[in-house]
Amino acid sequence: MIVDDLKDLLHDRLTSRARTDAETGCLIYPMPTLYVRSAQAPLPVAKIAAWIYRGIPLVGATRIVTVRSTCKPCCFNPDHLIILAAAKASKVVKRKLTGQTATEIKLEGRTMSVTAVADLHEITWRAVVRILNGETWGDL
Repeated sequence: MIVDDLKDLLHDRLTSRARTDAETGCLIYPMPTLYVRSAQAPLPVAKIAAWIYRGIPLVGATRIVTVRSTCKPCCFNPDHLIILAAAKASKVVKRKLTGQTATEIKLEGRTMSVTAVADLHEITWRAVVRILNGETWGDL
């Protein structure tokens, strides 16, 4: 009962501030994360949506939750969720980029959208943002 109440509360919290993107059909929350007191941390809205709509655990899960590459970063539309099994998740996490690819991403990031660059290199938009912000491959 308490879990259902928490899911209802988070669903209401997400949908009350959401807007719908007419082009992609994304349900967009104003921020990419939402603080969840029971998890004691800000969590990506996609991960919260996966828990609400698909029952994927919020914490301790070995699965990666993301949205389609055509989605906006703050999308929590349950139809757009992609949940990778643990075996695939470890493969995705271990994927290595070369310095040459990171340099290309930095150049492409000047003229292309983050999601377009991510699609081109078959990586997540978060990885592209980290490269563009110098959080990784910052020495190039």
